[in-house]
Amino acid sequence: MEHQQLASRHEQLLQESESRREGLERAMREEGARHALHSQEQTQLILQLRQEIEEVTTAFKNQLQSLQEDHSKVGIRRRFSDA
Repeated sequence: MEHQQLASRHEQLLQESESRREGLERAMREEGARHALHSQEQTQLILQLRQEIEEVTTAFKNQLQSLQEDHSKVGIRRRFSDA
């Protein structure tokens, strides 16, 4: 009788252990999938920000060039008007 109780308890512990293992494996898979999704989102965000930086840099350079050209035109006009 005692042997049967021990065998039954042993079987119960094995089932509980297997159930916990399965739960942990499932949780690890879910966390891995979440991690992969976050990594993809982060990569997309980095690419988007790089594009925005490039656009702002180009716009700034164009504006600076335009201001320099305007400044040069004003300087030329002043030289001719002073002459």
